[in-house]
Amino acid sequence: MQYIDTYGVVWEREAIINEIETLLNRIDDKHPSILSKEIMQEVDMKTLGSIYEGLLAKSGKEIANNQEWLFALVDS
Repeated sequence: MQYIDTYGVVWEREAIINEIETLLNRIDDKHPSILSKEIMQEVDMKTLGSIYEGLLAKSGKEIANNQEWLFALVDS
């Protein structure tokens, strides 16, 4: 089963679980989060997608956070 996010990205279960863990650790890098793969396998894809989208929104605007890097690509 797959999840398609609001940007049209298609996520497989393992990939979205890993991305959720990455986003959690980006929000609070002082206290690393390690998700139980066994428990996360039981969560339906719609819920995983909702968790992912919520964390993505909470982590800040990705373009704004990477603006300097993105502008460097244009200048190259």
